[in-house]
Amino acid sequence: MNFNAKLFVTQIVRSPSKSFAAAAICFSFGILAGPLFLGFDRALLVATFIAIFPATVSFPSPSKGEGQGEVYGRRNVTALVALFVALFLFGAWRYGQALVPSNVPTIADAADRSSRIGGTISSEVVETATGQRVILDGLSVADAPVDGRLQVWLDAFPPVAYGDALTFECKPQIPTPIGTFAYDKYLRSQGVLALCFSPRFVDVKPSDGGIVATLLTAKRVIVGRLRMVVPEPHASFLAGLIFGGSSTLSKDIQDDFSATGTSHILAASGFNVSLFSMVFLGFITHTVLGRRKGAYLTAALLVSYVIVAGASAAVVRAGIMGALTLVGFLIRRKPSILNVTLLALAAMLMWNPLLLLDDVGFQLSFVATAAMLGWSSKIEGRCTFIPEAFELRKSFAGSLAAIVATLPIMLWHFGAVSLLSPIVNLIVLPLVPMLMAMTGIALAAGFLVPTVGTILAIPAVAVSSVILHVVSWFGAA
Repeated sequence: MNFNAKLFVTQIVRSPSKSFAAAAICFSFGILAGPLFLGFDRALLVATFIAIFPATVSFPSPSKGEGQGEVYGRRNVTALVALFVALFLFGAWRYGQALVPSNVPTIADAADRSSRIGGTISSEVVETATGQRVILDGLSVADAPVDGRLQVWLDAFPPVAYGDALTFECKPQIPTPIGTFAYDKYLRSQGVLALCFSPRFVDVKPSDGGIVATLLTAKRVIVGRLRMVVPEPHASFLAGLIFGGSSTLSKDIQDDFSATGTSHILAASGFNVSLFSMVFLGFITHTVLGRRKGAYLTAALLVSYVIVAGASAAVVRAGIMGALTLVGFLIRRKPSILNVTLLALAAMLMWNPLLLLDDVGFQLSFVATAAMLGWSSKIEGRCTFIPEAFELRKSFAGSLAAIVATLPIMLWHFGAVSLLSPIVNLIVLPLVPMLMAMTGIALAAGFLVPTVGTILAIPAVAVSSVILHVVSWFGAA
């Protein structure tokens, strides 16, 4: 197939949708090339303004006069190319701006020496088998403010919560890679520049609360009620399925999910977010609230869900896409899935450019999404040997597309990939929506009458047992 460059450029110029997609891609490639442009911030700024200038003045009004169409086309091509170059350079500049300057004191400067450290818990407290894991922001060392965030492993007592201010003595350590996984770079993308194990003389000042703290408290109440009506390990599995997270599961079960390529089920993935928002929207629009108010309420709950689910790369991406889908629902116009995905990509990179190169979860989320959008239907058409019942063929095609596309990333970061993943996902994924619905029903009943909730949870426990046994069996294979 011959590539017609002129036709390709013409299509971009004439299509606002394709122009937007190209602009988002150029900005993202600028982020990708950012490390090559470090040290040239001023030059990049000048180049950006020089490049963007013609893009702001070269869009003439279309002339209806004879012979003007070709001139109008050329001028628009010039303006768009200038805009794309400017966005590329702006992306490269934005990457450099996200790095901490060398002359700014950070928590990493206090590494390997015992210091008095203070900070505020800035994310959800993660309960582990041995205690609590928190991330601190607003740090100070010996009462002197420093930049960066600190990840701390605390004892189980005293319990802490989001927003609490901590002061303790600790000897910070610089993160290092774990095998082939660049753990240090991943933490850097989250702003974490040092680690602290077993701090001493911990002083806790409880926070006054706030919206985030209230939402996380509500999550703890829900998870606590889930544990009342569902036995372990199913309670921990179902909590991870709904809200994300696997820290309370046993190490063996976590390893089995990882070995079978099904860890995404426990990551409050985009699938979970989309399912939550669309099911609730379909319900609420048929109530007295109506279409518009129902969409607003869905958006508020969507934001709340993203927060309590940990706001990981996959969840934020899905949250942005869900919000844009709600906008399309309100204006009665179906958005382009490709452009919605690219807008989510550009928005997240604008907020944190380090995600693209250093956050493996971010990479896997977007590559898998792109693969499913671009390849899933083609693979599905070739998998006629798989029945369509319960969307088995669709689940298999989407899973296979995501696995093939993310294979290089998995090999690069972890040095291994599961060849059994398509089979396990084919068995497990169709059960997930049904399991989430069963869990929701049991939870709702459990808040009213715990005994009834326990009875209604029996089907959820049965399906959970099937999934855990399948994952365990294939994980040991």
